[in-house]
Amino acid sequence: MNPRPLLVALPLLAACTGPAEKAAPPAAPVAVVAPDTVAPPVLSAVELARQRVHEKQEAEVRARQDTTNQLNAVIQVRYPQFRVLDFVSGDINADGRRDIVVVVETRCIPLPGFDTTTYRRRMALLLLRDGAARLRIGAVNEHGLVNNVRCYHDTYEGYEYVNIQARTFTFHGSQPHTGYEAVFRYDKKRRDWFLYRRIRTDYVIDAYHEQRETPRNFGRVRFADYDGGLMEF
Repeated sequence: MNPRPLLVALPLLAACTGPAEKAAPPAAPVAVVAPDTVAPPVLSAVELARQRVHEKQEAEVRARQDTTNQLNAVIQVRYPQFRVLDFVSGDINADGRRDIVVVVETRCIPLPGFDTTTYRRRMALLLLRDGAARLRIGAVNEHGLVNNVRCYHDTYEGYEYVNIQARTFTFHGSQPHTGYEAVFRYDKKRRDWFLYRRIRTDYVIDAYHEQRETPRNFGRVRFADYDGGLMEF
């Protein structure tokens, strides 16, 4: 046996094998985020405040629409042609419950005596709330407290809004340069509402003149009977 080939083969074997390779380090874990779970943007304090105001306004609009639907359901039992134009809530008969003063109007209907002219008829109602929070009609003014309006015709005269204070409620109206108020007050003894005060304010540039009337001027006038309107003194 010739040992020389073995001596030659050993270096060749070492050269072929070489040093042992180092194992690769394990890959770092990769976080997987679902596409629909992206975190919402962080709002600033100002943006957050605006968002809250917007949400509050939307909630108020929905609540007012719900109340309007309830009022229409109560009113249209007696007056099916009318629908709510405006309303305000508050205690108007000193019983601690939130009653409602409502202004209603019809859709455009033909104006008597005219073939092509239409108008919206308006009325004012007082809705009282009982102990079970149910509403009923307590009084109605059909005599022009709230003026009718012509359809498809710009007008700057007549009813503007109504507000409630302690035992009184006030209808506000206007025409150019003049404002009107008709104030009604509840009489607990007679259990009815009467005209309490009328105010007319004339505005001229930077000055104004105010004229007031009380029951001494117009006597005792029930809410249901008042026909003075908001533009007549």
